[in-house]
Amino acid sequence: MPLFSSPRRDASPETHHARDDTVHEPRKHGLFQRSRSPVGAGTVSARSSASGSSVSSSHGRTRSGGRGLLSKLRGDGDVDPSILEARERVMDAEQAERKADRALEQARLRVREARLRVEEARGHAKRVEREAEEDARRARIKQAYAKEVAKRREREAEEDARRARIKQAHAKEVAKRGEGLGRHGV
Repeated sequence: MPLFSSPRRDASPETHHARDDTVHEPRKHGLFQRSRSPVGAGTVSARSSASGSSVSSSHGRTRSGGRGLLSKLRGDGDVDPSILEARERVMDAEQAERKADRALEQARLRVREARLRVEEARGHAKRVEREAEEDARRARIKQAYAKEVAKRREREAEEDARRARIKQAHAKEVAKRGEGLGRHGV
């Protein structure tokens, strides 16, 4: 059922025609004035429906017997089409505004979720960076230790080479002394 209690048109309405012999000229009225023509003027048809009865005159206006809340507040069933159009536009605008509000709230939610993901990614990047720095520090320590071990081994190798040269020199000296022995040919 429409919001502003527009008359319902049944598929097979019961129609009763009543004729008033007096012909009334339709009065001109302004935007905020209603027509004050008598109910019996022109052709009148009465309809009954589930929402109440309605009376339609030849002037194109409908008066409802079962009125909605807004028509009770208005006091009259006649509503200017421009007012109806304006109401529809306002309702459409309100609906669009609600839809935009929902979209805005969803966008804000997505932004919050994206910010959380960014913060998580930053935290992960910082952890990875700290791990990489720690790995680099350990590698430098190992490298320094390896260099120290290499230097120590080099020094040990040099010391071994020096001792070997000394042994060689002693061996040559002993060999020279040994050459002099046994010259008495026996």
